[in-house]
Amino acid sequence: MKRPIPRGGRHVGFVIAALAVIPVWSGAQTAHRGVAALPVPPTAGTQPPRDRPPTPPRVGTAALKGAVVDGVTGRPVGRARVRLMSGPAGQRPPVLTDALGTFEFTALPAGSYIVVVEKSTYMPGRYPEANRSMRARMQPLLLRDGQVVEDLSVPIFRGSAIAGRVLDAYGDPVDQAQVRVLRVPRAGRPMTAGQTQTNDLGEFRVPRLQPGRYLVQVRPQMSQSFTQDPSAVETPLPQPLPTYYPNTLAMAQAQPITLNRGETIAGVDMMLAEGTPTIVTGTVLRSDGEVVNSGSVNARVSGAEAAGGYDNSGGTGVRQGGSFRLTLAPGEYTLEAQVMTRQGPGPFGPDDQLVGTTRISVGGSSTEAVTIVVGRGATASGRVVFEGATPPPPSPGKARVPLFNPDGPGCRAAEATIAADWTFKLEGLSGTCGAPPSPMFGRWTLKAVTFRGQNLLEHPVTFETGQQYTNIQVVVTDKRTQMDLRVSGDDGEATREYVALAFPADKEKWNPQLRLLRTYVPPQVVTNGGRTYVVAPPGVVSGGGVGAGTLTGGIVTGTTSNTLGQGGLQERFVGLTPGEYYVIAVDDIDQEDTQDPAVLERLAASATRVTLTDEAPIEVPLRRFTFAGLMR
Repeated sequence: MKRPIPRGGRHVGFVIAALAVIPVWSGAQTAHRGVAALPVPPTAGTQPPRDRPPTPPRVGTAALKGAVVDGVTGRPVGRARVRLMSGPAGQRPPVLTDALGTFEFTALPAGSYIVVVEKSTYMPGRYPEANRSMRARMQPLLLRDGQVVEDLSVPIFRGSAIAGRVLDAYGDPVDQAQVRVLRVPRAGRPMTAGQTQTNDLGEFRVPRLQPGRYLVQVRPQMSQSFTQDPSAVETPLPQPLPTYYPNTLAMAQAQPITLNRGETIAGVDMMLAEGTPTIVTGTVLRSDGEVVNSGSVNARVSGAEAAGGYDNSGGTGVRQGGSFRLTLAPGEYTLEAQVMTRQGPGPFGPDDQLVGTTRISVGGSSTEAVTIVVGRGATASGRVVFEGATPPPPSPGKARVPLFNPDGPGCRAAEATIAADWTFKLEGLSGTCGAPPSPMFGRWTLKAVTFRGQNLLEHPVTFETGQQYTNIQVVVTDKRTQMDLRVSGDDGEATREYVALAFPADKEKWNPQLRLLRTYVPPQVVTNGGRTYVVAPPGVVSGGGVGAGTLTGGIVTGTTSNTLGQGGLQERFVGLTPGEYYVIAVDDIDQEDTQDPAVLERLAASATRVTLTDEAPIEVPLRRFTFAGLMR
C-alpha cells in the first residue's frame, strides 16, 4: 500500500451554532439543501446587484442548428423550449421549436455549450446527453469561431410510469388510497420518488419516473373512530392494510419493479392484505401533570418501514380533557403532539407552543393506551471557539439554525441568540436532529463539537423537551486540510482523465446517509479559437474547488494560459475532516457506486491510506485503476 509524500448528518450532533452563525465571507447569500446561510451586507458604496444593468450576452460567429425529436418514435417535437447553458454566451433567451422540431442559435462566441430542452409531458432533455458516470456526465459541446453545427438531433423521452389497480381482499376497488413508489438505490434506504391517489375504480398511475428499480406501496385510508366518549370500549373492524407489491406487509419482502427510460409498466394490480387495526387512545399532559384541552397528535411511521420523505399515517385533534383516538395499522410509529399556548397570527416563538413525542408499536392487541407529555422545547447553550490567525467575525446576533432530520420529519429547529463574545443559546429544540452535511463556511471549517468529553459531529442528537444542554463547544478553524493529487496513467505519465475518491478508513462511516465521501473530477482544459477554457459541468467537481481559473455558472470560463498558473489547475481535496482516509483514482465511476459500501470495500483493497491533518498539506501520488477491473 503506497504512502503519501508529506509536504510541510447524516447526523451532526450539536453542530447547531456553527452551521448557522458563521457568515459567508464572499458577501453573497448561499444555500445548502434549501437552507440559506447568513448574508453579509454589501460594502458601503457598492451598487446592489438588483440595480446593476444586466451584462449583455457576448456575440460571435458560431451557430447551433438542430431539431428536437421524440426519443422513442423519432418524430419531431414542436413547441419545445430550447435554451443554452453556457459561460461565454451569457444568458441567451430560449427559443421554441417549429412544427418540424427545428431550432437555431446564431452569433455565438467560441466556447462550450449544453443544449437543454423542456416540453410538457416529457422529461427534460439535453445535448450532449447526460451520462450516469461521473466523467462522461454532461460533457459539453465545444464550438470554434465561425463553426456552424447543423443537423443536431436532441432526443427527449417521456417519463417512465407505473400504472395499475388496487383491490381489497374481496375483489372490490379501493378508492382514495395513497400509492407511493420508492426508488431503490444500490446502497442506502429506498426514497420516495412519486405518489398519487387511486380513483373510484381503484386505478392509479405514477408518472415522470427516471429509469431504475422501484417498490410500490399502497396505504389505504383507515376508518377512524368517531366516538366522543374517551372511555368507550370499541372493537375495530377488519380493514385493508398498507401493502407492498405484490402482496406483502414488509418492505424487505417487496418485489422491485425495473423501469427503462420512457417505459410504462401497466397492470401492476395489487390486492391489499386485510387485518384488524389498533385503536390507540391516549392523553396529552403538560409536564406538570395538567391535561390540555386542545392541540393535535400526528402519527409518523418509524423503524424499518420508514422511507425517505413524508410518511404521515394520520392525525387527530386533542379533545377536552386531553384525550385523543387514532386508528393505526400494525407497525412502528412516532406520535407527535403539539399544543399552542397562544392564538393569533405568527410568527410563534419557543414559548408559544408545547411539543412532545413517544414511540409505540401496535398490532398485538385491538386497543392501546398511551400518554404524551408535552413541554417547551429543549435549550442548548455554549460557545463558538475560533482557532487560527484570522480574527473572529462580528456576531450576527440572531440566526435561524438549519437543522433537519435525514430520516424525514421529526426535528424542530430553533433560533439561536449569539452574544458578542460568541456564546450562544438556542430555545425550542425538539426531536432527533442533524444538520446539513456541509463542513465549510467561508474561510472557517468546522473542526469539532464537544459535549461531555465527546465529539458529537457524527452522532444523532435527540432533544428532550424541557431539558437544558450546556457547555457545548463548537470549534471552528481557519486551517483546512489539503490533499494534493498527482495521478498517473498506465504509461506512468500524468493524466487528468480520472475520478478520485476519498473516503474514511473507518467502515462504520461508509453509511451513505453520513455523506462523508468526497469525489473529484478534474475539469477539462481546452484551447479553442486561441483561448484556453476550463470546462467543468455543474456538480462534477466536488473535491474542494478548482485552485486556479474561474468557473462561471459551473460550465466554462474563457481564460488565458497564464491564469492557469505555472503548475496548471490544482487537483486537490480541501476541507476534509482530519483523520484516516482511503484515496483512489479510477478511470470513471457511476455516482451511485460511490455510495455503495460493497463497492468501497473493493476499492479500499487497492487504495492508498493517508493520515490527514490541518497542520500541513500532503501530496498523494496515485496510479489510475480501471474501475471494471477492480470490480472483477
